[in-house]
Amino acid sequence: MELFNIDYLLEEGYDNLGFIPVIMTFESIPDRKKGIGARGIMGLDKARGIKISNIHEKIGVAAARLDKEDTGYAFNSLQANKDISKIWLDKKRHISLSDSVPLIGAPTLWAQGYSGSGVKIAILDTGIDATHPDLDDIDDNPLTNDPKVQVQRNFVDWTYTDISDNTTNDLFGHGTHVASIAAGTGKASGGLYRGVAPGADLWNLRVLNKYGSGYDSWIINGINYAAYGADGIPHTGDEADIISMSLGGGPTDGDDPLSRAVNNAIDAGVVVTIAAGNCGNFCISTPGAADKVITVGATDKSDNLAWFSSRGPTLDYRVKPDVAAPGVNIVAAMASGTSMGSPVNSYYTSASGTSMSTPHVAGAAALILQKAKDSIPGWILETPQHYNAFPVSYNWIDGITGGTSGGIYGDDAATGAIDVGFNFTFYGKNYSKLYFSTNGLITFDNLSIIYGNVPIPNPAQPNNFIAPFWDDLNVVNGTGDTYYKLDAISNPKKFIITWKNVYRLGYSNPATLQAVLFSNGSFLFQYQNVSNIGVFDQTIGAENSDGSEGIQYVYSYPLADQSAVMFLPKITGPGKPKYVKNVLISTAKDLSLSVYEQGGGRIQIPNASRDRIIADPATVSFKIIKGINTGVITFYNLNTTSSRTLNFNVAVRDLS
Repeated sequence: MELFNIDYLLEEGYDNLGFIPVIMTFESIPDRKKGIGARGIMGLDKARGIKISNIHEKIGVAAARLDKEDTGYAFNSLQANKDISKIWLDKKRHISLSDSVPLIGAPTLWAQGYSGSGVKIAILDTGIDATHPDLDDIDDNPLTNDPKVQVQRNFVDWTYTDISDNTTNDLFGHGTHVASIAAGTGKASGGLYRGVAPGADLWNLRVLNKYGSGYDSWIINGINYAAYGADGIPHTGDEADIISMSLGGGPTDGDDPLSRAVNNAIDAGVVVTIAAGNCGNFCISTPGAADKVITVGATDKSDNLAWFSSRGPTLDYRVKPDVAAPGVNIVAAMASGTSMGSPVNSYYTSASGTSMSTPHVAGAAALILQKAKDSIPGWILETPQHYNAFPVSYNWIDGITGGTSGGIYGDDAATGAIDVGFNFTFYGKNYSKLYFSTNGLITFDNLSIIYGNVPIPNPAQPNNFIAPFWDDLNVVNGTGDTYYKLDAISNPKKFIITWKNVYRLGYSNPATLQAVLFSNGSFLFQYQNVSNIGVFDQTIGAENSDGSEGIQYVYSYPLADQSAVMFLPKITGPGKPKYVKNVLISTAKDLSLSVYEQGGGRIQIPNASRDRIIADPATVSFKIIKGINTGVITFYNLNTTSSRTLNFNVAVRDLS
């Protein structure tokens, strides 16, 4: 109701804007054969008085600006649009260690060698002072070049006219304080004010301005960046592991745009910790009201609940917060040039609130994630899934010449059992037969024509499937077709399924794609042309036989033409990683590195944002920058067949 709350609008300065910032939520129409609401939202950009600034299809949200001179026209267009379920004001949100860190048990894990190393914590706040001694270096060793703050992005639109203030510096002091609670090294205090996970990497995603406030649309952009990384695609290795948000607004029922965004981040595999708020009973602030997040209350250093800490239930009577952590008189890093809290000295300040509690939990999650990774046998430990998915070079395989038509046409049709030609290992079980449908779905132990795709994993039927493009597709006899083909000569063997010139029901532009199953247990999806298929509502990934585990690569997100993604099973077994070859790169020169590996490989580069993956087979080249990526570059075999001969060819070329 804040759209009509004059006191609130004046208090927050909306009267100084030349427009009304709003966020629209829209729902998928239950009958997917009629399309989804996003296309109606896109058309609004042509309406008088409306400017669409962002569309977030994954969470059913669009941000827009309504011209104050044309609000009548704008609201008439919005009211007439059946795809919109609610219109929200793009609200402003506000910012809501010596003895606190031992209180949560962090030193016990430190003593076991766990510091959060290798875990990425995204701090969505007022920015981070990356020059502070506690936050400038991962190991406090001046001889190494390994900054603690690995990623810095600014989402603050200072004038709200598409012009950013173009800084990631902390001009308020709040973000630096919470970042050091989560992962500060304590260098400026001789280790006294060390954070919970001092070995963790930090992401500085600035979503609040120098006054400690920010609009929902800014925050949603930061959440999506943390969850999907720079490429906007999940599970490619450039995402954060943990999101820490010490911010919030008023209480909600958990269905507001911010709550949707954080729930979606969790569905993408990110741990999200959020402050409960500081307003007492029946006052769980959004986005802490979201049902899937870890909502954090505050305790004092005697482990008693702080008087100010928000308590539930939520407006829809759910129990919150989920956990409480120290949040009273917490001493942590102070950003240069700021005076937030009660300064202790030139490096530290003391502050209280659930804002301080939340990074304690984020740091604890980093310790747990590192420990969990080390307890998993084998060496690919990024996520607790059976497969990893990586974008690879597009290299279309002819699955039509010499292939067999699937013989399935129309809407919602599927083949009978088809012999694969080899035993395909999928989630630990071997299959020699499969089914596939017009709806871009491959199943192993049951025939499925279900067109209503859902996020992965999901215990509801269907299960035990591979989904190269699960959606409501239509194969028109005479225009399009499906094919399958066995390549028994190649090593590994390949079973190729091709959907040629298929349509999303209700749309007129065809798409062509393929799935390739390899006898080594990996599988590849390739997309020849899909970008004009219509509304993107597809599921891409795989799921086990009971829906308890799966890997979701894309859900309701656009794909590019001539793109490809490889799914590789994780190598399991005891012991440490077995490297194939390593190369020590000198710090003296910039170098170009080219690698070819016959069986597929993984490359670890010092200080790279993610590991590089080589498909089977392929060549990859990249630049090694002195002082940044120097050190030992390690190559691993990804092939699960132990008898396979490895063939790494490494060429290093001097660029100077």
